[in-house]
Amino acid sequence: MELAKLAAILGPAAKPPAALKTAMQFYVEAIVFSSKHSSKTFEELFGEFASDETQRAKRVWTLEQQLKIIREDTLELDPQKDGDTDKDAVRKFLAARGLSLKTARAVLDNARRYWNQPLPKDVFRAHDWPSAERVIMECERVRDGNKTYQLSKSLLESVAIFSKRQRNESKRKSWHTRKGRQKSTEKTVKKKIQKSSV
Repeated sequence: MELAKLAAILGPAAKPPAALKTAMQFYVEAIVFSSKHSSKTFEELFGEFASDETQRAKRVWTLEQQLKIIREDTLELDPQKDGDTDKDAVRKFLAARGLSLKTARAVLDNARRYWNQPLPKDVFRAHDWPSAERVIMECERVRDGNKTYQLSKSLLESVAIFSKRQRNESKRKSWHTRKGRQKSTEKTVKKKIQKSSV
């Protein structure tokens, strides 16, 4: 019965004997093909035989699932715990990464600076890239009349790295500025000494 259905699908306009022959050839080829690849896993078969569109859709789905997991791994920022870093999970997390902040406002300001940083020109950014304010609003929760924020660990990691890079850049610029001032001061002192010795 299955062979007859296959014959009807493969040769709808063909006479029954010719359609059955085509179906039988297809069936035999399928069995040989199947036995050749019987040791492969589904993932291997998928990678080898799925269409580009299907593979792309699977990669997008996998990425969406990974991003969902990352976004759901959050810590709570509670402005009511300002001044007590040990009791606030977000500030404790950031402090462990070298970014000690005393207030929830400081945390949010650093998150804004990170989110709004200019990206290199060759980096693609989606047209509907949300603003820092929108991202923070999406993290906002109200519990017992108090406003808190559920911030993802991945965002907090990025904020800590960005802030550290900004501090290092600021120190580097400051060092170069000091060095420049020292050289000009040394030149002035040398000139004064030369004039006074004359």
